[in-house]
Amino acid sequence: VAWLCYPLSATAVWLPWLFWATELVVTRPRGWGGPLLACIVGISLVSGHLETAAHMFLGMGCFGLCRCLEVSRGRIWRQPTVVLVAAMACVIGFGLGAIQQLPTFEYLQSSGRVLLRQAKLIEQTPSGRNVVPNFVGLAFPYLLGTSQPGSRMLSAVNFHEGATNGYASFTFLILLAP
Repeated sequence: VAWLCYPLSATAVWLPWLFWATELVVTRPRGWGGPLLACIVGISLVSGHLETAAHMFLGMGCFGLCRCLEVSRGRIWRQPTVVLVAAMACVIGFGLGAIQQLPTFEYLQSSGRVLLRQAKLIEQTPSGRNVVPNFVGLAFPYLLGTSQPGSRMLSAVNFHEGATNGYASFTFLILLAP
């Protein structure tokens, strides 16, 4: 995983390790999987991009739940050790990551952009009023234009702050269809 000039790669590079540690916790909860998972959760949090780490943790949770259901043959209540070890590893990992995240959260309270939003100087279109364009933007992100040279913005919302930034592809919309 390499994406130069962006902080995403410094965090995303830990994704395979995160899944491997989760697999170790599920298959051998009394082994080194728990401490390894705690370390990797903590490292992911201090790697430079909290949003990417949050997405990785969502994926880790889904993967861990599916693997736990598979290993326990659908009887997850028979795996209390796995759930306990995974939960404790995440709590310890979040504690390790707090070294960087707590000062960041404190800084965000006084950042220029937050102050502008609190003063209502940055326009935000409520997402509830633009459901159809947002839904179309999920399937075809460049349909309503971008701020790139040679393109026109047909939407009042910044490309990177709208639903188009959550582009998941047309396959996503097909899966939503009945």
